[in-house]
Amino acid sequence: MKKIVALIMITMLLFLAACNGNSAPRERRNTAEPTQRQAATLSPAPVEADDSDEPENIATLCVDFSGGNPDLDIRQYELGYSGELTPDMLVEGLTALTGLDFAADAVVAQMGFSVDWKNDSSLFGGLEDVPQGGEFEFYDVDSTRWFMMDSLYRTLLENFDEDAVYYTMDGGMELAFDDLYPVNVFPMGIPYEGSPFYFNHADGRGHLYDAFEAADYLIETLTAAGYNMTGTAVIEDEDGGDAWFGNMAVWYFSWGGGEPGQYTAEGYFAVTYDWEVWQYDTASDEWLMWG
Repeated sequence: MKKIVALIMITMLLFLAACNGNSAPRERRNTAEPTQRQAATLSPAPVEADDSDEPENIATLCVDFSGGNPDLDIRQYELGYSGELTPDMLVEGLTALTGLDFAADAVVAQMGFSVDWKNDSSLFGGLEDVPQGGEFEFYDVDSTRWFMMDSLYRTLLENFDEDAVYYTMDGGMELAFDDLYPVNVFPMGIPYEGSPFYFNHADGRGHLYDAFEAADYLIETLTAAGYNMTGTAVIEDEDGGDAWFGNMAVWYFSWGGGEPGQYTAEGYFAVTYDWEVWQYDTASDEWLMWG
């Protein structure tokens, strides 16, 4: 394990920013720009401090108090370290800073960060495991859990050139809680989006989880847009493309018709798990979002 030098100099950044709206292909989601800087005097406990070394580099720890609020409340602290920065350093830094145990295995995978929360993490504990008093004080389990998931999510994306974080638990199982509002299950293969996203979608509609649901939704959308669906079909195209839609899971389809055995595609569409419909425009060679 790389040594992490004691957190001696800490700077806190407070800012408020609205949640991102519809994101364009290859656009990073849930980013915010700082608006105000102010000094902080907090000196959290060190993680493997070594007074003989000076930190060679500075990383940023992001603690996110938004708790589902679209007006983001994210505070930033400097973390000194030597050697090559690893996700584990950031996990340990958040633990030292907040007093909460962020026990998790975080690695860079094909689609972004893969984070597997351990059973002994404070994420699965009760209020008796939560520090009381000071800046990092929580009065219910839900707010503690959103704080931990949001803070690790923001911190990883802030310090590495990755765009997505995927959460699991207990050795690769689906991350699930007995009770957490507004959602208590985070399906594998779908990136974590930050608490404001889930609270904004607390109307019960949830996500689209497979190609069948996505195809049905595309048919409904085309019908509502005035497409003549008589004698036509929507067919999934697993090799539809490699465009990114805000790092969201996406299914590709062609729509068309013709005589049996002579199907002719007349349009190409992509449907994201967040109910967005995109159409491929052959003239511009770009994906354009409906609505």
